[in-house]
Amino acid sequence: MDKLPIAERFVDAVSPKGENIKLHLCIGAPRKGGASEWLCPVSVSGYNFVTPDIPGIDSWQALELAYKLVVDILCDFVKNGGIIYHLGREVQQNEIPSIF
Repeated sequence: MDKLPIAERFVDAVSPKGENIKLHLCIGAPRKGGASEWLCPVSVSGYNFVTPDIPGIDSWQALELAYKLVVDILCDFVKNGGIIYHLGREVQQNEIPSIF
């Protein structure tokens, strides 16, 4: 992410291959992308995640969709055998939307 994030979190995790990793979740400020489009930068680093800037019809939607993408990525990570920890305890897939 080129600019300072407006929100970020570091998350301890175990990859599906059993490697201890630290995920870095970042969401940047939405910016005007075109005449009727806004883009929100999002990044999930520390594993093999590709995260493009998320488009929306306004800054609110772009930010909301960027946040949802992070939640979806974390849910898929756990679904595929990864483990995520929050405050020292393992997070279940159904808890991810309320914690992250």
